[in-house]
Amino acid sequence: MGASFAWQLQQHLQTLQSPAKQAISPRLHNAAGNPDITFLARLFGNAPNPASTSQPTRLNLRLEGSFVQADPAGSSAIIRHQDKSRRYRVGDEITPGVILQHIAPLEVRLLRQGHLETLAFRPAGHALQAVAERRSEPSPDSPPDTEQALQDLHADDLARLQERMNSLREQLQLDNSTPPNQPSTDAP
Repeated sequence: MGASFAWQLQQHLQTLQSPAKQAISPRLHNAAGNPDITFLARLFGNAPNPASTSQPTRLNLRLEGSFVQADPAGSSAIIRHQDKSRRYRVGDEITPGVILQHIAPLEVRLLRQGHLETLAFRPAGHALQAVAERRSEPSPDSPPDTEQALQDLHADDLARLQERMNSLREQLQLDNSTPPNQPSTDAP
């Protein structure tokens, strides 16, 4: 064991003391000084084709959820259309002429009239702004104030809890006031 350790130590020291070999670096730039696209494509993959890029859709749809699997056939998305949410898979028709083409974590791609369109999640600020607008403009048929509704529910729950506690307390008092079961003295 000692000999093995000594040999490994010697090899390590030789490696540290030997002159550094000149690293073989790939050709990152061509003769004109521009990046070598073929090398970068092998390293990072091909860049998307500008013709295949998509524009945000103008359809009245809302992406509510995306479930992305390693196998695209297992992926699905929840899309809201006309106040109804439904789960779709790649290839499903969302509305006449609109096909779900691709599902990604933050967006889906739709094929409409031969063009790709993107349907993405709404930004968080958009949802907060919508809530703020709804609060600032109450309508006559809107539900009561949320805070007041919560207070009313709390009061109802508290009253029910107090009733239940009183009922249990009475039951306990009755159980404690009756003598424990004694053997029957009646003869058969």
